[in-house]
Amino acid sequence: MKRLVILLTAVALTASASAVHAGSPYAAIRRAHADRGAQWYNTNRSWHGQYANVQWGHPVALIVPPTANMQTEYAWGVGRTTMTPIHHQFGRPIATPGAGGAGLLPTPLWPSSTAQIGYYSVRGPW
Repeated sequence: MKRLVILLTAVALTASASAVHAGSPYAAIRRAHADRGAQWYNTNRSWHGQYANVQWGHPVALIVPPTANMQTEYAWGVGRTTMTPIHHQFGRPIATPGAGGAGLLPTPLWPSSTAQIGYYSVRGPW
């Protein structure tokens, strides 16, 4: 009986500790920090890499859920597969003359990474 009481007490304490941790203010701080980083990247960097998709002739945005924050890029070789953050949030494009696929590389015949295919992850709108 004593073991049962101790076990139930331990389970209750663990459940309450995890509930407190999930609702902690630090979770909001981490999200705010990630959003500040994404805002900086949106302002200073392009949403795509240096490769254009062969079928479309320009980079293609792969819209992912707005809560997604990491992506995996697969590559040949040991240790070349990486996880990178998804910074850019989807927005309406600005119609500027000259915008398009100028200066982009085509997909190689034998791509060594999924980053060379021309599809780039962009978080969907809230």
